[in-house]
Amino acid sequence: MSFGAVVTHGDNNQPIPEELSQWLVEVRIEQELNKPARFAIRFEDDICGDSFEVQNNMVLQPDSLVGIFVPVNNQESIQTSDMECLIIGRVTKIKSSLQLGGPGTWIEFHGEDRRIEMDRLAVTANWQGNGADIISSILSSYDFTPDVSDIDSEYTETEQLNQSGTDLSFLNKIVNEHGLNFWIGYEVDSINQTNGQYSVSQTAIVKISPPEEGATNLSLLPDDNQEASFRVNVIQSQCPNVNVFSAEVDTEVPNARLGQNDETESHESEQRAEAIGEGQTITEVGGAVRTIPRNSPGTEEDRQLRERSALRDASWFVEASVSTSVHMYGKTIHPHTIISVEGAGNTLSIPYQVKSVTHVVNASDHMMDIKLRSNTLGSRGA
Repeated sequence: MSFGAVVTHGDNNQPIPEELSQWLVEVRIEQELNKPARFAIRFEDDICGDSFEVQNNMVLQPDSLVGIFVPVNNQESIQTSDMECLIIGRVTKIKSSLQLGGPGTWIEFHGEDRRIEMDRLAVTANWQGNGADIISSILSSYDFTPDVSDIDSEYTETEQLNQSGTDLSFLNKIVNEHGLNFWIGYEVDSINQTNGQYSVSQTAIVKISPPEEGATNLSLLPDDNQEASFRVNVIQSQCPNVNVFSAEVDTEVPNARLGQNDETESHESEQRAEAIGEGQTITEVGGAVRTIPRNSPGTEEDRQLRERSALRDASWFVEASVSTSVHMYGKTIHPHTIISVEGAGNTLSIPYQVKSVTHVVNASDHMMDIKLRSNTLGSRGA
């Protein structure tokens, strides 16, 4: 495989033909928590008279279905177990630049994952039943396999769930109110060795990420499935595996809510979204009480649900950035993953959740710029 990624087209995920792939220069994929993943595919274009090799090729067009696949563990193989899917989505924008004489001429195909299909048609509907079942029904209608949890709300004839807008905006509203995450997972089931077509399972996941432990706690504790650490300032024998690491700690974030009598509830109450395990939470680091405003619309149960979600979001008060590559780290990284950092000092050598990843793939490398978040800070001193 001469290029670092395979680009496919169509419902059957057929690799683009050689006459097109030979002009492929760079593939960029942006993955982020709770946002549709985006891609950009850049080709050089050759001008022969008034003819363009790529621009006139009919394989990639507006709304074309595109898939991007990369080797697992940076291996040059096309076996099923050695390939993974970063995105399957629709082309939404085409950019090009023409230069006199031909050299420097390029064309880019931009797009988003298939959530864009859910954001096209406005719908007016009144839903009844279990919240998770309602979301699963919508996701199934777009040929996703739904994996939905943590929505226990029941909607009746007198207390319906009203929709007025696209399916994506409706789903995002429920996701935000419940403090959930919504993302698409891909699994390569098989690769046809004759024509190279990829068979891929697409799962729409609606869950709290990372999973809660108990009522409100978000756990970043290491487990058997945790990824290898980012090693920053370590001795050479321990093999540093990042180019750049930077971090920011913001302690001026909410850490409590107002009680029913407008009295501040203790930040030790079950409404807090603290981390579990070792390390200092926002309450322990900042000390001062910072309350979120009362969320007045709806019932008291609705308000508590939204306030709990807001506190959970605010508990992520540590952010970091990492630059690495698949060659340095050893494998591809995705959002939602829990990764520890080593060699960044006592306070910042802690577990993080991957918040976003920007993949840049070309013929020589697969670079990854990564945003991390944490809801705890390491203790100072030895």
